[in-house]
Amino acid sequence: VYARLYITMRKGHLLVGALMSIIGITPIYFDYFSGGSALKLEVIEDVSLVSKNDTAEGVAVTYYGEAVNSLRKVVYRYSNSGNSDVLKEDFDIPLTLPLNDARLLSYSIDAIYPDYIKPEINVEHEVGSNSLILTTGDLKRGENVVFSVFLDGSSASLVDAFVRVEGVDELL
Repeated sequence: VYARLYITMRKGHLLVGALMSIIGITPIYFDYFSGGSALKLEVIEDVSLVSKNDTAEGVAVTYYGEAVNSLRKVVYRYSNSGNSDVLKEDFDIPLTLPLNDARLLSYSIDAIYPDYIKPEINVEHEVGSNSLILTTGDLKRGENVVFSVFLDGSSASLVDAFVRVEGVDELL
């Protein structure tokens, strides 16, 4: 009788343990997978390096031999801040950064995390629309790209960026 009661209690503990583990894992599972994809573009630094007002009369300001009225450096971080990967084929329109009335002098990729995605990153200047376009391969959770833009002209904010990706409602 004691052996039967022990086996029955043991099966009951296993059943209760299994139910408790499912109940305990469900919120974690739901939270992990329900977040979906999210892309974020942050301005890390926006610095006016030289402006016409800062220079003395008769001094010409150049950037690699090109005359400039003002020199501005903007540093961005573009990252997948969501809970799921964004695949290359999910991008309908890559990250597009309109430069408005500013003149693009140069751009560079400063950092990539993790560094193995480096060959998949491409930056180009679309002259017709005066926009900077950043294309990537797959962006897994937590991966990010830090890039700098050197501009002549506008002091207006450059946060009118847009991207169109399946499963992403907006650029944060």
